Amino acid sequence: MTCNPCTVPSFLPANPLRSVINPEESVKVACDYFNVPLAALQTKSRYRTQTEIRAMLSEYLVTRHQLYMTTVARLFNRDHTTIIHARRVHSNLLQTDPDFRKRWMLFMNHMDDYARNSILAASG
Repeated sequence: MTCNPCTVPSFLPANPLRSVINPEESVKVACDYFNVPLAALQTKSRYRTQTEIRAMLSEYLVTRHQLYMTTVARLFNRDHTTIIHARRVHSNLLQTDPDFRKRWMLFMNHMDDYARNSILAASG
């Protein structure tokens, strides 16, 4: 058996979010939530607010949409190693910064609510 790096491994659990909301839509919803244009996240800016948003979005897209880091990197005009670094920064901030943890939880609640509403709208 050969391994195809372009497919999602079968051991990952099925995610109903993936079938209802595409990653580009999630990025748009997140940009609206943070009131930041996508173009600002695609620049080389290293302002903390923008890097935190990129880190949150990177983590969200990799974990919830089960995207590969290279795919997420393309959304932000970045290299996959930047996404690896962003996820490390995200993890460190979650452990050390209570304000960041609160912003992360609020963001996740917003995205989950949006996903639930989209699933309900699609089914009914």
